[in-house]
Amino acid sequence: MNGIAAYRRILSAELEPRTTRDPRTSLRSFARALGIDAASLSQILKGTRVPSAQVAARLCAALGLDP
Repeated sequence: MNGIAAYRRILSAELEPRTTRDPRTSLRSFARALGIDAASLSQILKGTRVPSAQVAARLCAALGLDP
């Protein structure tokens, strides 16, 4: 699995239960919780953007993952 596919899978797996628990959860609020902007998150989820090292570190920290 390439890097971008891994980020897409992990982020989608985290977003889905959040929206199930609270349907008012938006992509924008999820991005805010991750510490990145909504446009970047949307592009990462679509597979059109690879997160920079800085964004990847932020995502890992917010999700409690090892970088």
